[in-house]
Amino acid sequence: MMAVVCFLGKRKMKSDVYIFSLLLLELITKKEYHYKIVDVVERGEKQLVDESFKEVDDATAWEITQLISKYMIYNAAKRPTMKEVSDALKAMRARGDKRKRAESEALLSRLSCFYFCIN
Repeated sequence: MMAVVCFLGKRKMKSDVYIFSLLLLELITKKEYHYKIVDVVERGEKQLVDESFKEVDDATAWEITQLISKYMIYNAAKRPTMKEVSDALKAMRARGDKRKRAESEALLSRLSCFYFCIN
């Protein structure tokens, strides 16, 4: 897709969304682009985040996969803008930060309880 768009000189902002989705796909799968991976994304069959990203929980991995599937829509008019992509990624990050804070607070609570129990 990218080569055809650039070759024809019809590259637009929403072409960048498609290209960004391909780059993001390669980063999260740790594999080079292949049309079969795109088919899996388009069908929404499974999350594609490589297992080496141990800090990424299943819910987040699935959310990333779903976002990529929205960005890879062949019809450019139906793709989100880069601003919408950016907003979605920021929202995902905020949810992750909130989840990490909650986990940290729970751990601190358990540690303080343990501390008071032994003293």
